[in-house]
Amino acid sequence: MHILIAVKKELAIGSMLISAVRDNGYTPVVVSDGFEAWQQILKIHTFALVILQDDLEHMSGVEICRRLSSEQFKNMFYTVLVIENYSLAVSSKYVDDYITKTITPIELNVKINCILNHIHRYRNVFRQAQINVVDEILIVEDDDISRTVVASLIKKFGYHSCEAADGEQALEYFYSHSFPRIVILDWMLPKISGIDVCQKIRQMKNEEPIYIIFLTAKNTPEDIESGFYEGADDYLTKPFSVSELHARIEVGIRYVNTQLQIRKRIQEAEISYENIFQNSPQGVFRVNTKGELLLINPAFAKICGYLSSQEMKEEIKHISQLYGNTQYFQNISEKLQLNISICEETEIKCCDAQSKWISQQFTINYDGTGNQYIDAFVQDISERKKGELKLHKLNQHLEERVEQRTEEVEKAREFFYLILDTLPSHIAVLDEQGVIIFVNKAWRSFGDENGLGIEQHCVGSNYVDICLNTMGPERKEVVNSAYKLKQILAGHLTHFSHEYPCHSPKEDRWFNVHAVRFCFDGRAHVVVSHEKITELKLAEKESLKARDEARIANEAKSQFLANMSHEIRTPLNAIIGINTLMKNTHLTPRQLDYVHKVDLASRNLLAIINDILNLSKIESTKIQLESTWFDVHDVFERITSVCMLNIEQKQLDFIIEVDDDVPQQLVGDPVRLTQILINLINNATKFTEYGEVILRLSMHDKNDENFYLQFTVKDTGIGIPQERSEELFEAFTQADTSTTREYGGTGLGLSICKQLVQMMQGKIWVKSREGYGSEFSFIIPFVITEDHANAVETSRMERILQDDKTLEERTILIVEDNEINQEVIKELLEAQNLKTVIANNGLEALNMLKISSETEFCGILMDLQMPTMCGMEAIGLLRDLDHCKQIPVIALTGDVMSETKDSVLDAGFNDYLTKPVEVEELFRVLKKWLSSKKTEQENATSTEWQTLLNSIEGVNVEMGLQRVAGNENLYCKLLKQFFEKYIKLSSNLEELWENKDVEQLKKLCHMVKGTAGNLGMDTLYERMNELEKAIHLQTTNMDLFFREAYDEVCRIINTLSIFKDFAT
Repeated sequence: MHILIAVKKELAIGSMLISAVRDNGYTPVVVSDGFEAWQQILKIHTFALVILQDDLEHMSGVEICRRLSSEQFKNMFYTVLVIENYSLAVSSKYVDDYITKTITPIELNVKINCILNHIHRYRNVFRQAQINVVDEILIVEDDDISRTVVASLIKKFGYHSCEAADGEQALEYFYSHSFPRIVILDWMLPKISGIDVCQKIRQMKNEEPIYIIFLTAKNTPEDIESGFYEGADDYLTKPFSVSELHARIEVGIRYVNTQLQIRKRIQEAEISYENIFQNSPQGVFRVNTKGELLLINPAFAKICGYLSSQEMKEEIKHISQLYGNTQYFQNISEKLQLNISICEETEIKCCDAQSKWISQQFTINYDGTGNQYIDAFVQDISERKKGELKLHKLNQHLEERVEQRTEEVEKAREFFYLILDTLPSHIAVLDEQGVIIFVNKAWRSFGDENGLGIEQHCVGSNYVDICLNTMGPERKEVVNSAYKLKQILAGHLTHFSHEYPCHSPKEDRWFNVHAVRFCFDGRAHVVVSHEKITELKLAEKESLKARDEARIANEAKSQFLANMSHEIRTPLNAIIGINTLMKNTHLTPRQLDYVHKVDLASRNLLAIINDILNLSKIESTKIQLESTWFDVHDVFERITSVCMLNIEQKQLDFIIEVDDDVPQQLVGDPVRLTQILINLINNATKFTEYGEVILRLSMHDKNDENFYLQFTVKDTGIGIPQERSEELFEAFTQADTSTTREYGGTGLGLSICKQLVQMMQGKIWVKSREGYGSEFSFIIPFVITEDHANAVETSRMERILQDDKTLEERTILIVEDNEINQEVIKELLEAQNLKTVIANNGLEALNMLKISSETEFCGILMDLQMPTMCGMEAIGLLRDLDHCKQIPVIALTGDVMSETKDSVLDAGFNDYLTKPVEVEELFRVLKKWLSSKKTEQENATSTEWQTLLNSIEGVNVEMGLQRVAGNENLYCKLLKQFFEKYIKLSSNLEELWENKDVEQLKKLCHMVKGTAGNLGMDTLYERMNELEKAIHLQTTNMDLFFREAYDEVCRIINTLSIFKDFAT
């Protein structure tokens, strides 16, 4: 690569430059300061770097740089100016860098090396000959993590990035010629604020297109307005989505490139204007409104007898010196101010004292700041005054003027066509018959590239007919476009737009077609534009890919939480269990106090673990709400058993108030409802030192489908400042930092309550007065059903089982590898007169069961995670043993994730308990599954019921029995009631469908699906749910969903006909 050097030979910097260039491995080419010599050299060599002195004799360095920027020398793209000192550096778009004459050889060598490295990096980018592209995006962010995240996203978008941790680092990028044109700027920065950085960038590069995007957590209108006022182009609020960041960057890139295009065109226009001005044979001059000369072209100087424009400007300061009359120009100026066009002939005095006749035309114009100036176009018409020759010259001149105007019109038309040809969209104009009358370059190129014949895409072809006759996979979209074009031409539509695929053998492509109607010369026309949107579609695919990656990451987090849950809960189980056993021993008052404190601390730790895991499950949508019958009084009993200890310790009154119109039996998720109320009551207890805690349940509202219950927890505690009440429901937030220090807690409880209430389609709020207590209320809807009687019987099952007192002297097999947990469970069971046998892992338990009798063990408690053989593996092998198929097996696990619960039940366990095991919960589950032996009559009845249930096809009997706690008699009775109630369901469905009564049909589907789901009719539940959704969304294939639901109803009613004569 050659480097061109133009420096006076007597300067020391010249030899230093030659040495520095050679030291870096390049060939210097030294040229004199005459521009003509430059032109000859430039025809021989290709240069990437030009170093020239500013004060050359015949032409300044800046002027040479300007000329090098023209299309003639487009192989140049980096220019360096040698100046006396940096204070003389001028802001010029034609100069890329500066070197002072006082630079040392070492500094010069480093400077040249840096410049050459920069040139290599952008070797294929020509500064003036083509549009600059955004090659780097500057990230200004003091937070390392945020900066790294944004940088990785920018890399993913396909762009390079550079980074700055504060404002000073950011500004260093803008001291050189090469600087980033997209800046993602944090609002809050150390040392220099984002606002100040933005202002300084605008000051340093005030003529350069730079797109600045503020990255801020502030989103008030005042902040946004302030950012835009100080020079920002856009903003992003934290947190931001990936797609939003990508879109804002793409907008910035398009803006910068557009501005660069505009600037390039302006530069080209300036050069073109300068060439026309300098080379025009017509005299042109420009004056201000005072008549002072501003510009003179060589032609006008020649008319006036001067050798050059410069010579004339030095001698003529005011235009009146040519006319010899100061009043003459003043009259011209006054006429122009009145918008009077001036084109006249006059006599002027030349430099040799001779007179000449000129024809001159004046126009008044304005510069960018609004100042007026007057342009004059002058012709020398001296000879025209001489007889017929002068007349001939005048006619010739007039013809030239006409030709000039015609040329301008043609240029204007060419300019219009050039604009259309520059657009990337494929554009065609159709006449009223749909015939193509104009196409742009992109349209023609697309046709040529895809092998379309002239008759298919060129002027004269009927585009509507071509679309109607199109064959292939895109025919449907193309024909649809043709019909819409007909509607536009007929005046029924004004425009249309839609996306469509147009794949080629080499690549997949997508386009967006726009068609707009307009009238010209009284006739309808249509502009058709096809815009390629392939990159947008590919970006959508990338977005879906990113979503999948996020899902995988979330699953990994869930697995981590499951493992951590087990690892924490297993030792915690031992602590709480042993502590419980110690309470029943002979302890001194001091020891009892220690035991109480250990129990309190353990349960506080358990509550914190539960809060964190619950919040994680909610955020990852892992919690699935149940829909089952429950007794609201059972919920209150559970709440009382859990919360009463803390309430009694603080000597508070606990009051439960239930209005008479509140149903006792509800359909919903009793576990999550209990969790919400326990959180609120414990919260109220924590912040109340004296007085009372009230739980109130009332009917808030009711309609045909739902009734809305309001739950309120009121206390007489410390209260909450009004301005902090909304923040309470945010995760990790409490009303005051001192609250955490005094009362403890994670600040997650209320956030979990809010999210659970919202999952139940409800709302929660707080009323409080500091120092007087708080009142937390939430409203959730419950479905109105007709099956309360069945629910009552189901809800009583657990209480019936709990009254069973025949568990004494029965043997439980404990399968647990942790010795402490073995001891805890063993002591708890034996304290209730139950016998226990210990197995250390699943394999050891299997070996015991293989040699045991059918009645030796009444139940098994089995840990899931054990060495040698885990619980999940052992349960499958255990169920293969004939005498163990019906034995109740309860899983013990430290993993509380919902997936674990589902997998445990699917594997063959009857139930599960989470560690640390609560004593009450342990015996509740045992009593549920280890009820007393049946009498012979009950066994006979059970066999009859079992035979009947085994004959049912297409019903999940096992799941249905679980819903009624294994009560086969109740289950059969419910199936019979379903058959009797819905024996005419198929005819009812068909009647509603034929009458198009979709609202009643939707209600019927909703009612049937709930009952079907509770009774294990899974397929019927799915079909009714699908039909209900289809009716709600008004889908086009609603009839398909109806037919599938109708067929399933017929099948299930036919299956349940065996209960027709069943006696309950």
